[in-house]
Amino acid sequence: MMKQFGHIMKKGNLWLAGIVSSLMFFPTSVFAALWGKTYIQAIHPDFTATQASMTSAMIFIGWGLGSPLQGYLSDRLNRRMPLLLLGSFCAAILAGVALYNASLNFYAVCIVFILFGMFSSAQILTFSVARDLCTASLAGTAVAFINTLAMVPGLVFQSGMGYILDIQRNGRVDALGEPLYLAQDYRNAFIIIPILLTIACVLCMIGFKNERQLKKMQATMMTGE
Repeated sequence: MMKQFGHIMKKGNLWLAGIVSSLMFFPTSVFAALWGKTYIQAIHPDFTATQASMTSAMIFIGWGLGSPLQGYLSDRLNRRMPLLLLGSFCAAILAGVALYNASLNFYAVCIVFILFGMFSSAQILTFSVARDLCTASLAGTAVAFINTLAMVPGLVFQSGMGYILDIQRNGRVDALGEPLYLAQDYRNAFIIIPILLTIACVLCMIGFKNERQLKKMQATMMTGE
């Protein structure tokens, strides 16, 4: 097992896929799973608690719709990175629209979050990338490695966002002495989401180039055989 893990650790493209996976899964594991309702209530005070919960839940619906579609398109194209590039790019734009446009009504926010979930669900293709980069004997270890990296943001930032918000409020409290967070505090803290998705987009551009080179090598090997 340790020998297999050693082989995995030496694959730069696998690390690239794992980092992209973690960056694209960050909004779901941190925002949708924990902070979404609180954020929406701060940005859209006219939303009820039920509506705030429903809007963040739309991200999971988007994942449910997008995941099989991403797999289908990936198999049809026999390519992974173009879909990852498109997904991370569109997810970054949609995150900015949903998180920083307070003029959106309830239904508009739901639609944007569904689309966001559909595009960010391209993250599942990083597991296919892991399989493509490894032999059959290493496939299970490679997929587990990608999955481990994808879980890191949730482990760190689910509680870490609370510390960032505390820094943003700068000791501000309400009349009862409880911590007081303003809408701008949430905006400042969660700007990390479009930033990380943009980084994922840049890394996908690098991976896109590497994938094309790999396809050319495979084609050359088949021609030689």
